[in-house]
Amino acid sequence: SGMRPQQLIRTLFKISAAIIFSSALLLCSISAAYAGTLMSTIGNPVTRQASIFRSNINPSWTFQTSALSGGDVTSIVFQMNTTWNAGFGYPDAIATQVFMEILSGATTLGTFTHSSYDSVTKRVTLTGSVTLSANTTYSLRVDCTSCANVGFDQSSTNATGWTFTSDYFGTGYPIVSLDGTVPDTTAPTFDVAPAVGSVTSSG
Repeated sequence: SGMRPQQLIRTLFKISAAIIFSSALLLCSISAAYAGTLMSTIGNPVTRQASIFRSNINPSWTFQTSALSGGDVTSIVFQMNTTWNAGFGYPDAIATQVFMEILSGATTLGTFTHSSYDSVTKRVTLTGSVTLSANTTYSLRVDCTSCANVGFDQSSTNATGWTFTSDYFGTGYPIVSLDGTVPDTTAPTFDVAPAVGSVTSSG
């Protein structure tokens, strides 16, 4: 004989619960992301120190995001040095004035401003927020509110993660790190969640 009405209702409820649970698992798999480094030349050999920027000279570099994913940039670490005007306390004295911009063409997408400075490594950490798309070219520009002849390090070795597509007048790439939220590009699994309970019928 067929299932009683109460058994049919319980069975349909269990099947619906399993489908909803499976959908939630799939949604979490697709939207997963983690904190990490999106692009970095930190640790690359320094091949040029006689590079400068000031408030009216803004070096910039273009870079390409991954073909698989973009990401949310929330901080930038930028390595300066004391090659220029060291006697005036640079770069320590002007670290708070340094900022960097990420641009799409001529449009500024986000500005990253001083958060902290390490006088030992000469690295300034800048914070902001910008979401970048996959397989897209952007520009990274360094600037400051009021400073002159501030030295920064460069490397002839390209970045890991996203990569630079231009150097600065042929002298190399900045020692820099773009950090934030990295999308998880692992292919989602479509396994159906285990059945919630067992389906039985009785006469």
